[in-house]
Amino acid sequence: MNNVHENTNNTTSANAFKILMILIWTQDTLWGFIRVFFMGIPIINSIADYIIPGMLIVFAILSLPWIIMNIRTTDMLIYVILILCIFVSTQLYPRNAPYIESSFIDIVIKALPMYFIGLAYNHEISKQQLYFCSLVSILGMSIYQFYLLSTGRELNSDNMHAAYSVLPSVMYIIYYFFENKKSMALFLCIIGIFLVFSYGTRGPVLAMIVFLIVGIYLKSRKNRYLYICIGIGVVFLIFSTDIVMRSVMYLQNTFEEIGLSTRIFDFFINGDITYSSGRDIIMDDTVALIKRKALFGYGMMGDRYYLSGSYTHNLFLELWCHYGIILGSALILFFISTPLEGLRCCKADIKLFLIMLVCMIYTKLMVSSSYLIEPFLYFMIGVSVAAVRKAKLRRLC
Repeated sequence: MNNVHENTNNTTSANAFKILMILIWTQDTLWGFIRVFFMGIPIINSIADYIIPGMLIVFAILSLPWIIMNIRTTDMLIYVILILCIFVSTQLYPRNAPYIESSFIDIVIKALPMYFIGLAYNHEISKQQLYFCSLVSILGMSIYQFYLLSTGRELNSDNMHAAYSVLPSVMYIIYYFFENKKSMALFLCIIGIFLVFSYGTRGPVLAMIVFLIVGIYLKSRKNRYLYICIGIGVVFLIFSTDIVMRSVMYLQNTFEEIGLSTRIFDFFINGDITYSSGRDIIMDDTVALIKRKALFGYGMMGDRYYLSGSYTHNLFLELWCHYGIILGSALILFFISTPLEGLRCCKADIKLFLIMLVCMIYTKLMVSSSYLIEPFLYFMIGVSVAAVRKAKLRRLC
């Protein structure tokens, strides 16, 4: 009887975790549309801002039995220690305290707990749900983009927030196409890639390109010579003809006529595709800071104080600036080795998904965002650690 009750609780919490994953996956794409829908309903509109966050909390609580079943005491201990380290940092580095305090919720509530979500994540039971969420997210964001165009607006400037918001969905659809080769997924890939290009931000475009190259290579290992021949052909076209420039100019004109941002194509045509938009100055300043205090660094978020509220835009430099060369390098090694070990240990059904996360997260962290507030970084670490633990259990059995 107790076993039946326990299995029922596990099933309920597992189903709640599925819904929790859906809410997490769509928070940057669909939540806004759902909020607008609730805002149009009398009485309910007064609590529209709290409905979905409230659902997130409810399903997180309902998921606790499933999550607890997949985590260890050491995981909770590490989380508590990290929170204590944050508090200690505010005392040791009072200059950094305002920046730490302003991001405290993002770090402690939004980012770090994603490690537990990664530990509890089961790709087999969430694979289809994430596909559907990504499908709806891409279509919803695309329809909204063209709605803005239909109102007569010209979207000539870049929209970094929207690009990074829809990027996980686009990357997942690309992953899903590699795995299943379905025509619907291919159609969504094209729409998603076009959508990301339309936002005019290079970081998300670079993440897609990296994953596409890696995915094509991995999925064509049986036809490796064909892949090499295609690669040689592409290189020949790039360097011996002007077909690439003509294609980019055509896309630039097409986007301009529609009213979408041509920023990426402008960079390419003008030879400024690697232009850092001022980030090189920030990085130079950060390197100078690291040289002045290389051993121990400036503490958590120390770069914010010395860069007048800005941040480094580079994972390696940020860690060295915060913690010095020794501890910073140790953390870099941890962030690199953990997903690599996860890839070595994980089963085939989740390997490409983990590669997708690696391409998306580390490309982003090397040009934008911060390791402190990037939720998917800790989700990826959790997925990797879970894969390693499961592999050890399989060896023991």
